[in-house]
Amino acid sequence: MFEYCENLTNIDLSSFDTKNVTDMSAIFEDCSNLTNIDLSSFDTNNVTKMLGMFGGCSKLNLVKINNSSLNLIEQLRGTYANIIDQFGNNISKDNYLNNNN
Repeated sequence: MFEYCENLTNIDLSSFDTKNVTDMSAIFEDCSNLTNIDLSSFDTNNVTKMLGMFGGCSKLNLVKINNSSLNLIEQLRGTYANIIDQFGNNISKDNYLNNNN
């Protein structure tokens, strides 16, 4: 959807309805200037494919998710992004990955 949008640095996704989405593979792939993204409005309960969702997002620093979308954390493996929940609490990516693999 947004893959290869190299000039994308910020985007408002609050109005996206994702409750019926099953495949989010590569939607932000190679958005190399994307630094922060708020995915807290995303409903990922039906998503079964997320391969390469953030591949090539080399400047990604902060990702905000909701607590029901913890499956997004797996896609942040290999990035340096910090993850916070919708309340601003830091989520340890390493702890999550170690406890869920």
